[in-house]
Amino acid sequence: MPSFLFVPTPQETFQYDLVLASGWTNYNLFQVIGEPAHSVSVQLTIEEGAVISSATASGGSAALVIDGFEEGSVLRIVNHGRIVAKGGNGGAGGSGKVFSRVVQGGGGGGGAGTSPGSGGAIGGTGATAGTSGASESGGTGGESFFGGSNGDFASTAGEGGGNAIYTNCPVTIHNYGEIWGGGGGGAGGNPTGFDADGENQGTGGDGGGPGQPGEGVYGLGGQLVRAGGPAGLSILRSAGTEVILIDEPTGDIRGDQSEQEVPS
Repeated sequence: MPSFLFVPTPQETFQYDLVLASGWTNYNLFQVIGEPAHSVSVQLTIEEGAVISSATASGGSAALVIDGFEEGSVLRIVNHGRIVAKGGNGGAGGSGKVFSRVVQGGGGGGGAGTSPGSGGAIGGTGATAGTSGASESGGTGGESFFGGSNGDFASTAGEGGGNAIYTNCPVTIHNYGEIWGGGGGGAGGNPTGFDADGENQGTGGDGGGPGQPGEGVYGLGGQLVRAGGPAGLSILRSAGTEVILIDEPTGDIRGDQSEQEVPS
């Protein structure tokens, strides 16, 4: 649990100084301080060695969520540790007959993350599953197998990596540590697909490193047959939300920053 100091001033403002010295999964800043119904001043310091991670890469989940604060709140994050999203899972391999030859596709590799993505399943007996990702690297796509029975089904795309930070409140972030989006999962090997070099028919795509997309599977003509999962973002902010990011010399940010689109 983080320690924090609660200091109401004579002007009826409220200050919270939080220090996170250990690990935390899916840290929601507003919930941690008790969901105040008034404007506040909050500084969260993430110490060196502390890790904020996420348990899922789907559904817009982020490792660190900053939302719900009243207008006029002053929010500051000082990161000396790691804010790292979950990696996307690799796609499942397909199975089919190509020019009278049965091809069993390998699974896609899992994306990188503190909670890395899982490797994708095989298309059929003889092929190999993709390997799971690691904290700093994506997993390797599984190898195909020529032979066996023809199941005749397509592979699936890799899943997207999660986002490191989501905010819909103005915030200043001083980054001395790491803010990494999750790597995308690699595409499952497709019977008609090849790796990025045009070789190894039916091989699954590799998972992406931190903040990188998963590898897709391509046809011999270079056209995309099955997509790798998109990279997770380092910071996703709601439309119109101001984020002041001060990336210090020791800071390491991987993954794009983006503004969330307003639904039409």
